Amino acid sequence: MITRSLQSRDIEVIRRIHERYFREEFEFSYFSDLMASFVVVDDEDNIIIAGGVKPIAESILITNKDYNLTKIGRALMDAMEISSYIGRKFSFDQLHAFIQNESFGNHLIQHGFRNTRGKSLVLDLR
Repeated sequence: MITRSLQSRDIEVIRRIHERYFREEFEFSYFSDLMASFVVVDDEDNIIIAGGVKPIAESILITNKDYNLTKIGRALMDAMEISSYIGRKFSFDQLHAFIQNESFGNHLIQHGFRNTRGKSLVLDLR
């Protein structure tokens, strides 16, 4: 196997692979919004995997649970407005929030958030 940079000639091949195997899972990306794009190919330069690394905006909040849920809910909406503004300012198209509290998650869904496709996993790099 060989790894190399993604080239413009790869896009149509990748599009066909996406259409065949992943069209129901996520939208096709032109790879232009990735920090770096690459392919893993076989010895005949046939694409096995194409991908890259996409930066995401994540809102991280610490909540003082001594307050009642009404005040927390209002504060959460203020925090989401600020986080959304910052995300847009830095040209992100999405804002992620990883939820440990189901009621907070439900509140966010009522105010525009949605569940992601697939299950979120993380790899610690440090």
